Amino acid sequence: MVAAFLRLGTKYEIHDLRAEGLRCLLADYPSTLEQYDELRNEKNWRKLAIEPQVGRSFDIANLAREAGVLSVLPVVLYSCCRIFDNEGIFEGCQIQDGKYAALSLADQKICIVAKDKLYALQARETFSWLGIGSDDICPDILCKNTRKNVFQAVWYPKPKCAALDPWIWSTKLCGNCATDARTKHEAGRAEVWSQLPSIFGLPEWEDLLKE
Repeated sequence: MVAAFLRLGTKYEIHDLRAEGLRCLLADYPSTLEQYDELRNEKNWRKLAIEPQVGRSFDIANLAREAGVLSVLPVVLYSCCRIFDNEGIFEGCQIQDGKYAALSLADQKICIVAKDKLYALQARETFSWLGIGSDDICPDILCKNTRKNVFQAVWYPKPKCAALDPWIWSTKLCGNCATDARTKHEAGRAEVWSQLPSIFGLPEWEDLLKE
C-alpha cells in the first residue's frame, strides 16, 4: 500500500497520495534515536504503519531509493545489517506474501562495507564500557562475568551488529559500574546514530532532512 501511494502519487503528481506514503515511511523509519527506541519497544509495534516482516527492509530500501526518500535509508540499511548476515544480504529472502525480496547490488555492497564500520564503532563507542584491553576493571565478580558474557554475546562466534542495542544490564553490574557503564553505552549509541548516514555513504542527518 505504501509503495502504491508513493509510486502513483509521484507518477501522476497526486500530492496527497505521495504525502501519505511519505508519512508512513517516515513514521516507521525515523530520524531521531528517541523515535527509533520508541518504535523498537515491543509495546509499540502495533503503531507501525508498515507490517513488520523478515526481509521487508530490503523492499523498503529499494522503494526509498526509487522515491528519493533518502532520510529513511540510514535506519532501513542499519536494519538490514542488524537482521541479516552477509550471506542473507547477498541472497535476499522470501517474505510472507510469497514474494522474493533482495537489496540492489549497490546497497548490498554498501551494507557489507558498513558492517565493518559498525563493528569497529560499536566496540569503540557503544560497548566501550566493557573495558576491552583495559586493566582498570571493577574487581567485583558479578561485573567481570557480566562484561565477559556481553562481550561473548556480541562478538562470538561471529560479530553481531549491535551498535544501537538498548541498555539492559543495570541489574547485572554493581551500582557504580551500572551508572558509569550505562552513561557510556547511551553516549556511544548517540554517537553511532550521529554517524549512521555517513556509514552508509549518505549525506549527514541535517542535509537528509531537508528533502
